[in-house]
Amino acid sequence: MMILLFQLTMPGVGSWNGKWSGVDNFYGKVKNIGRSKEAEAKGQSLLSNSPYSYSWSDGWRASIQVIRLDAKEAARLRRVIRKRDNGFCGYDWMVDSLLHYGDIRIMPNARCSRCPKVRTGSEWGVVEEGLLKYVHGQTLCPECVATASEGEGKE
Repeated sequence: MMILLFQLTMPGVGSWNGKWSGVDNFYGKVKNIGRSKEAEAKGQSLLSNSPYSYSWSDGWRASIQVIRLDAKEAARLRRVIRKRDNGFCGYDWMVDSLLHYGDIRIMPNARCSRCPKVRTGSEWGVVEEGLLKYVHGQTLCPECVATASEGEGKE
């Protein structure tokens, strides 16, 4: 069985003060990707190409390190993650993309974080970063981008 830890850091900080408020927190997701030969190959590929990076046009850059865990370490980290409840800072879509595509890219059927809209193909039209805009760690449709509060999110 292959168990992977996806650990998020934010090495590129585009805030006014050059700091990320989450820098002292642990952001991790533990995923069991299976026992099959295909899962093993996918896991080895993710491990060998780690870390992964994703940049936004506003100067922010996320990095995800992929680490193989044994069952005991995975159980310990799951407890730590559950206890601290830092989640993945709204960037779960990056892990989904890594597992689906092997790199970080905008998912083709993204769901808006604030409303029930789902983008399929290019139905929402071209917005920043391809077809969606990521604002304060959320995937937003154009209508929700327009109403997003300037005071929220990244510091």
